[in-house]
Amino acid sequence: MGKNDITRGKTAKATEHPAVEIGLLGYPDSQDAAIYGLTDLFTVANRLSAEQGGSGSRQLRVSHWRLNEEGNELERVFDSHMQRPGKLTLLILPPSLETEPGGETMTRHVRWINDQHAAGTIVCSVCAGAFLLAETGLLSGRAATTHWIHTETLAKRFPEVLLDTDKLLIDDGDIITAGGVMAWVDLGLSLVDR
Repeated sequence: MGKNDITRGKTAKATEHPAVEIGLLGYPDSQDAAIYGLTDLFTVANRLSAEQGGSGSRQLRVSHWRLNEEGNELERVFDSHMQRPGKLTLLILPPSLETEPGGETMTRHVRWINDQHAAGTIVCSVCAGAFLLAETGLLSGRAATTHWIHTETLAKRFPEVLLDTDKLLIDDGDIITAGGVMAWVDLGLSLVDR
């Protein structure tokens, strides 16, 4: 991951690789199965990495983010590691089960996503998560994918996005989009490989 890697904890051994923090954003109607499935996928990747690479192996730190009860800021509601939190390396916008996220109800989410990206976080979307990513303006003039059932609506709402739903995954460096049924698995495996 290069310059986006984050060192965790003051007592990390010199031989250990820094943990890579992957944030999963829960928003209204986001698919919890994708959030927990990705959490499990990254947990298994950590275990296999430790078994094959020993104590100095690279670890993935997983955090979940949601609006607080007051609805005025996003907060960490789950963290797989005990060390002091740092900057996110990657942020994943999961798919939605019922709606195509966006509009005024997502203003705080959009601002927070833009802040994370501006700080160097790689932002990823899965299926309908592309609507939330497009709301940020980060997809303007860029190639992106989503589930094919969202193609027409996404193209109408965000004509500046260069949609290519024939691709399952589009990795544009700091922005990664995935589309298709269970595409979160493909995205997760791609991120583990990366």
